[in-house]
Amino acid sequence: MGKALFITGTGTDIGKTYVTGLIVKKLRDAGLNGGYYKAALSGADEDENGNLLPGDALFVKEMAGIDEQTENLVSYIYKEAVSPHLAAIRTT
Repeated sequence: MGKALFITGTGTDIGKTYVTGLIVKKLRDAGLNGGYYKAALSGADEDENGNLLPGDALFVKEMAGIDEQTENLVSYIYKEAVSPHLAAIRTT
């Protein structure tokens, strides 16, 4: 098993996704097998067909050049912009 980093912060819109994208990009640029995974994402936008778009995962995927299906990067996607555990309760 490889080493892992866990990025966390104290609020919303403070740069966690941006920093994560930079770290993964730098790892990949250095020839390392850097990847990305987000267990749950809330506050997702919808596309024209009503599908939820995992903005954070899409951002990191593009910034870091990750060649992976987006659905493999995020397990749970919620529309409501609240904590993921609350979004999950409100969805069911």
